[in-house]
Amino acid sequence: MFTLAGQFPPPMQKYYHRFLQSAVAIPILATQLVLSPVSGANAGFPTAAAISPDQNRPLSSEVADNKQLDPDEKALVATEAKKIDAYFGQYDLPMEGEGYKLAEAAVVNGLPPASLAAIAFNESTADKFGCSYKDGSSKNNPFGYGSCKISFDSMDEAIDTVAETLAGKIDATARFYQGKTFEQKLRIYNGYGANAHYVPNVKYVMAQIDQMDIADDSGSTTTSVATAQTLQF
Repeated sequence: MFTLAGQFPPPMQKYYHRFLQSAVAIPILATQLVLSPVSGANAGFPTAAAISPDQNRPLSSEVADNKQLDPDEKALVATEAKKIDAYFGQYDLPMEGEGYKLAEAAVVNGLPPASLAAIAFNESTADKFGCSYKDGSSKNNPFGYGSCKISFDSMDEAIDTVAETLAGKIDATARFYQGKTFEQKLRIYNGYGANAHYVPNVKYVMAQIDQMDIADDSGSTTTSVATAQTLQF
């Protein structure tokens, strides 16, 4: 169990240092890694999605392209979903159990499989500090979408809308995201780089998710088969 001390818990300290020392890891300087896996990048105050539709935006269901996943993509989603849930589960975070939806929406929209999970983790510690009304009730918005001014009817709607926003499928914001690389999309989502650490932090969590050990269908433990596909975006 962890505490909200703003520090890496002992197991994560090991992974953190191993990550920084790895020659094949994403090159992130130690001074840039202000994210704690416990408290989140923004300590409960999401600032991303400054470029987002207003409350009158079309729902994600109105712009879905009904893409069908091929067998390889389905296998990728299934594997990544387990890793996301395992990553969230080790901290007992509210979005544990959303792994499949997060991975599926990412892959359907041409994003790295762990990207939406990593954004949610950075924005709200996977909804532990998600956007809420004055009475404390949830807006189903763990992504800081619309600077927390936007609420969703369900978590699924939030996940689909953020994925489709980043994919450039929402008419109101398509011009900002279409034709951009994944890193460029993250910077735009963060208000054109309002937080200099945002992109490294998201990519760091993506890498940590992909390093999670999970059991395959035979019961054997396996490490990521999705890392290479995740980091090529």
